[in-house]
Amino acid sequence: MIDEWLREFPLLDALTVRKSIFLNVFAQWVSGHKHEFDMDFDREALTGFCREVVASSARFQHRLSVLRQQIDDGTCVLNVRRGDYYANPDLTPIYGIDIRKHVRESFEILESEGRTVSKVLFVSDDVAWCVENLAELVPAEHGVIDDRRSMFDDLAALATAPQLILANSTFSFWGAFIGDALAPERVVIAPSRHLIADDGTPYSATFDPRWRRTTAE
Repeated sequence: MIDEWLREFPLLDALTVRKSIFLNVFAQWVSGHKHEFDMDFDREALTGFCREVVASSARFQHRLSVLRQQIDDGTCVLNVRRGDYYANPDLTPIYGIDIRKHVRESFEILESEGRTVSKVLFVSDDVAWCVENLAELVPAEHGVIDDRRSMFDDLAALATAPQLILANSTFSFWGAFIGDALAPERVVIAPSRHLIADDGTPYSATFDPRWRRTTAE
């Protein structure tokens, strides 16, 4: 998996430590560390990283260019994470949210801010679920990325969207971070939290304070 990311973003190679080299340290660090906005990183550092290391990739630049031909000012990209969050009973209490409520409130926020949505693109690991369960909630025609070939097309769609509704997923957050670095005037709407922490409290410290939030839990 990491090799795919390094092919897409070659400048990340110098910042990458292979898990096979530091297996125990890596496992402990991932399980015990959470990233907090304006504590582990600030806006200036995040913007520089997204522009200079990530978005500078020739491969990703091409994807952004292709997606900009599909996404106009009236497009809203709706990212939905399903997968293990809902298939694994151990993860659902931690990561599960009321997705329908999140989507409904997100479009209410866009409407209240005078944003016109003319098209909605579903970006998800379960598009069929989105069509069946969310199509009635979107205020415009809906569709998917044309000629989608990989997860990096999904990431480019998130980064390109002038109006973005996030999932409570780090993949979704990075799509938002990259896009915000390239076009800070766009609107990003996040759910109320990323996860439920071990002590039972909601955790959302990774979120950019500028993101709008729904109350979906």
